[in-house]
Amino acid sequence: MKKLTTLLFVLLFTSSLAFAQSNEATIDQNGDSHEATVTQTGSESEVIVDQDSHFGTGHLAEVTQQFGSENYAFVDQDQANSEAFVTQSGSENESRSKQAGYNELTVDQIGSGNVLGAYGNYSGTAYQKNGTGIFSSDKNELSLTQVGTDHKAGVWQEHHAEADIVQLGGIFGGNNKADVKQTGSPEEDINTAEIFQLGGDLVADINQNGEGNSSTVNSSGFHGKAWTTQTGTDHTSAINQTGSWNTADVSQSSIGNSSTITQGGSHHSAGVTQSGNNNSSTVNQSGAGGIF
Repeated sequence: MKKLTTLLFVLLFTSSLAFAQSNEATIDQNGDSHEATVTQTGSESEVIVDQDSHFGTGHLAEVTQQFGSENYAFVDQDQANSEAFVTQSGSENESRSKQAGYNELTVDQIGSGNVLGAYGNYSGTAYQKNGTGIFSSDKNELSLTQVGTDHKAGVWQEHHAEADIVQLGGIFGGNNKADVKQTGSPEEDINTAEIFQLGGDLVADINQNGEGNSSTVNSSGFHGKAWTTQTGTDHTSAINQTGSWNTADVSQSSIGNSSTITQGGSHHSAGVTQSGNNNSSTVNQSGAGGIF
């Protein structure tokens, strides 16, 4: 009787474990030299990896979802030389990506409710695309780290761009939003965008259209907003925010403009517009309240 009870317990435990995990994975590979590795530990998580190529070289996708539930990862890589690494630990995280050309994508999401989506549409897919043939060597790179809860990032990159996004939520933080859109020309100078946000309810948006543009946003605190729009070539913009309820907006066009905004304290607002060539601007705000 004791052996029978033990056996029934083992069977029930095994059945409940299998039911609790109930993870899904779909992999569809068409072409040569594809690789895909999927590891899921938890429950009700789903991974879909679709790799297709005109040339059949250099594809790799690794997805790891552990220690949580209801995580979702989608990787669609088309054409040659794409790489994707997705690691999600927590619950209800989503990572969606679509790549074509010579691209790399690295995503780490630790926490709950974090999303990587499209620029201006978090329910869409992050998009990285170069051309084919002679343009396929234009490489887009995206590195995303989101730690905490309810962070959202939207990315759109085409032709030779790099984006690095880090969003961290503190004890009272979370719900940060970061958007990057970069559009360049084949085989021209690279556009770069860097966003670092630590705190809660922070918003950063970088939109670049041209070549050789560089934009950075570093924000720590709560309810800060930073926007950068660059059109043309060889612009540089840096926004540094520490505190709460600060707002900064930079718009650059033509060639070779430079802007730096530093805000420390709370309730500051700064706007910089540069049109023409080789203009330079520096704004420093500290204390409580100020408009430039």
